[in-house]
Amino acid sequence: MKKIIVTLLICLIGKISVAQNFNPAVWAGTVNPAPLINGFGTLKFNVGNSGNDALTNLAQPMVLIITLSYGVPSGQNPITAISGTYANRFSWIYDAPTKSYQGTQIQVIPSFGAGTILISYVATLPSIPLNPQNGFNVNVIPPAYTNASNASGDDNVSSYTFGSTPIVTPVKLAYYNGVITNCSSVINWKSITEGKFSRYEVEYSKDGIRFDLVSTVNSQGDNYTYSTTHNPGQGKAYYRLKMVDLDGKYEYSNVIMLDVRCGKATVSVFPNPARDFINVNITGVDARGTMASLINTAGQVVLNKNLQNGTNQLDVSRFATGVYHLKLVSNTGTENIKVLID
Repeated sequence: MKKIIVTLLICLIGKISVAQNFNPAVWAGTVNPAPLINGFGTLKFNVGNSGNDALTNLAQPMVLIITLSYGVPSGQNPITAISGTYANRFSWIYDAPTKSYQGTQIQVIPSFGAGTILISYVATLPSIPLNPQNGFNVNVIPPAYTNASNASGDDNVSSYTFGSTPIVTPVKLAYYNGVITNCSSVINWKSITEGKFSRYEVEYSKDGIRFDLVSTVNSQGDNYTYSTTHNPGQGKAYYRLKMVDLDGKYEYSNVIMLDVRCGKATVSVFPNPARDFINVNITGVDARGTMASLINTAGQVVLNKNLQNGTNQLDVSRFATGVYHLKLVSNTGTENIKVLID
């Protein structure tokens, strides 16, 4: 009997000794300076693992969700607004409509390991001392394998303060919007005042995170109506205005999103078989037209021509008898049509 009891105790001790403890955590959230007198500041919090076992399973990563309140990341690229000793232990994406970051663990976080995350922040709306709203909230989504030991009390941290909006350029807009016309984005805005103002830089993004310059429009003065056109291709397109003062100061407009959906072009080819010419009738493409390529059975392109909506004529009288492929490429996609020349 004693041997059995001793054996059971050894087994129990063995199980206890291999029990693991993980505790993904965030704490010590701050906004600096507080209050945000000129609207600019730094958001900061600590992140790490207060358990005595390392977070090593990157197939089940720790995830941080950081939501900004009454403000946005400062600078042109929201990803470069992130810094800190633990910033490179996560991969980052930013969702502009919800003003939130997602950080996914990409490096091991050791036991009792901890570091800082900092975000350069700019207030977009002021708040008052009785109602502080400028700041952020962080939530930890712990890996599934840590659920048995993770202490959920430190999976969330917030910090808020009151503050003013930053000093901005003297430009004021009556409106800023966008519409889709012929599969292109048309961005429209109208100024109210443009004192000491230089230019507008129209920026485009496919994901709402990384923006690129697509056009620059110089100032035309007060009460002027502006418009610019961009061809983003199919799908969602995000736009914002960077409004630049004469002394280099700038601010951003709100981000607008357009969903560009273009129907497939309608194409007909006749006569087919052809002898001297081929008519190609096209409807539904944008102003860039359709690039037509006639390709022989050896894979050689024997004719290239840009076609527009309507009926276009291709001279094929000089080509040898045989089977060809007519490749048509436009904003709505690519079509391949077999053509017989006799």
